[in-house]
Amino acid sequence: MANYDITLENTLEIDTNYGIGVNPRKWKNGIISVGYRSVNNDAAFQTISYNSNYEMANIDHLVIETNYAMYVRQLVLDNTHAIFTYRQSGSAYLQVISCNSNGDSLTKLGNKLRFDYYENTAEFYIINETSSYIYFIMVFTGSSDYDGYLQTFKVDRNTWAISSIDKIEYDTDSGWDCSMAQIDSTHYIVSNNGGSGKGYIRTFFVNADGSNITKIDELQHESTNCQHTALCKIDDAHFVLAYKGANDDGYIKMFSIDSSYEINQIDSLEHDTVEAQNNSIIALDSKHVALVYKQSSTGYLKIFSISSNYGINQLSSTSFGTSNSSQIISKLDNDHFVIGYTGSSDDAYLKIYYVEMPDNEERNNVLFYAMNF
Repeated sequence: MANYDITLENTLEIDTNYGIGVNPRKWKNGIISVGYRSVNNDAAFQTISYNSNYEMANIDHLVIETNYAMYVRQLVLDNTHAIFTYRQSGSAYLQVISCNSNGDSLTKLGNKLRFDYYENTAEFYIINETSSYIYFIMVFTGSSDYDGYLQTFKVDRNTWAISSIDKIEYDTDSGWDCSMAQIDSTHYIVSNNGGSGKGYIRTFFVNADGSNITKIDELQHESTNCQHTALCKIDDAHFVLAYKGANDDGYIKMFSIDSSYEINQIDSLEHDTVEAQNNSIIALDSKHVALVYKQSSTGYLKIFSISSNYGINQLSSTSFGTSNSSQIISKLDNDHFVIGYTGSSDDAYLKIYYVEMPDNEERNNVLFYAMNF
């Protein structure tokens, strides 16, 4: 195989009834956790095992919430705990989930925290960890005005109770289609659809205990259309953005961040002239990214290379089958990733792919980021 060739390892239909917004993450070696909207519009959490041949099997299933619970997202906290956000009847909630070492005995812990009137396209990152607390930040579309918000929280390691720390409204026009990547331990980059076709990139400072969120820089990079944004970090100073742009076409852009965390656009590539919805992107290494999105009801997986001057070029494109809602890509190890998607009959599916990585890559420093849609 040539470097960066992709091979499908295995496919698993994890829910034969219904599955929207299938959001997989590696919880620990051999176990994948998945959040999604299941039958009866319940918010569901499921654990999946995978062996050395990357064959998958269902382990356990937990209904987090009933009665039309939507937009289920997750953040892995440690080997036995994850946190979920979802929207139900006009309110947004956070809930901690635990499992045992085998990935079963799924249990809700601590309080269910209502943190906003509305939530959509949320993403998380852990800010800091101490012996007593885990601090994290979330970007989301919030309140009744659908504006853009950043909010920090902490989780008590003893009780697993969640509490809010700080919150800012970073876009008062629109917070739709937001995405976030971590620059370093105290800085983050956020993209969003700012309304009226405007696309924005912003940088923020967040201190270690989450008590101070401050905007540093703002760049409007698009004026025609900017939907379904997905951000990915490739090195300490460069970030890739995928989105649905003018005429609903697929675009991918490169941005740099200087030492003052100011933003500049370096390159732009129109990679799909038909449609590119529900983008999700990860870095394979500092010079390659993998993107998944859907065109009508067909899901696509593409690999892009990044040149020495940070220009973007498409290397390959393949369809992974029917995709009726959204798709999310996430890392399993240095040469495998998993895609979660809604397939035929609106059922929930996972696919694991192998990517041929060069032997001489400095893979200990590779960063994978699974973005929202």
